[in-house]
Amino acid sequence: MRALDELLKLDAEFGLYPTFIYNSKQPPSFGNSDISIGAMGDSFYEYLLKVWLQGGKREMKYRHMYDKSVNGIIDKLVHMSRPNYLTYVAELKRGRVVHKMDHLSCFLGGNLALGAYTHPNGLDSLTAQRQLKTGKQLAYVRSVPKRLRC
Repeated sequence: MRALDELLKLDAEFGLYPTFIYNSKQPPSFGNSDISIGAMGDSFYEYLLKVWLQGGKREMKYRHMYDKSVNGIIDKLVHMSRPNYLTYVAELKRGRVVHKMDHLSCFLGGNLALGAYTHPNGLDSLTAQRQLKTGKQLAYVRSVPKRLRC
């Protein structure tokens, strides 16, 4: 938890933490501006919620950190493809959106659903409903057309 407490001190814009953080000197600082929910970032975002849950939901600072990051992810990284209208999570590289979804981002749909169902204000709260809606969109898969089946 000490590592997360140090990260809480950093000013992560929109709750989005870069993939590289200098920790060799105090205080820690961001080493780049690349944001990924996939490779190099997946475990961090996955564990934000887990730390709060495994701590018995007592330390609200971790839940707030999770909610702030989720809001940033939804606002800045979640997009919809055209013409198929499938929801995906993009990345930020040097401040620019890269419209590709890393396969390691696949945890996010379930993570958002778990976050919604365990939200302190209940599942009916606007925040929980937003998280659940996005989680469902990310988990949605169309059935394969007959002409493409093996």
